[in-house]
Amino acid sequence: MTHAELILVGIGWLKKPYASCEEYGHSACSVIISELVTCTTYGEIPDVLGYMSGKQKTILIECKTSYSDFMADQKKLFRNMSEYGMGDQRYYLAKKGIIPVEKIPENWGLLEITNDGKITATKKCTLFQEKNYRNEINLLISAICRLNVSEPDKCIGIRYYRNLKFLGKESKKKSSITIGGSNE
Repeated sequence: MTHAELILVGIGWLKKPYASCEEYGHSACSVIISELVTCTTYGEIPDVLGYMSGKQKTILIECKTSYSDFMADQKKLFRNMSEYGMGDQRYYLAKKGIIPVEKIPENWGLLEITNDGKITATKKCTLFQEKNYRNEINLLISAICRLNVSEPDKCIGIRYYRNLKFLGKESKKKSSITIGGSNE
């Protein structure tokens, strides 16, 4: 399988709930981002990153087409220091037999694609990792900025309220959300 095909499999896995991991399974992710190049502190470009809104959890999937690709990945700073990486839970995804399960780092999971195309959680990701929240937020902001809203009456915004102290005065800054031409 190619890297692009593995990414599509990873996206499909995050779109559906996966209960067979027991308490470490996941609900369907409401937002899934793949291979989005943006400014992150340590240069990480996640193959697939899913955001679950209800549980406020992220799942990272790194796709590997070969054992040498997997070993090269182990040398990256954000792989060796979990607080620099993305994803509460982290998985490698590869064809069955590419990555020996004993080589998977502690706290990571391994998803394998069998010959009949099914995904098996060969090693379950059992713990939530420390992560770089700022990089995950940067990735989301970058994705939102790239949305192509071509019609002038349709725009997307985000509502937030923030108290700011400016010259001793408190002001309330407000941004509204508009989707499809209607304010919410």
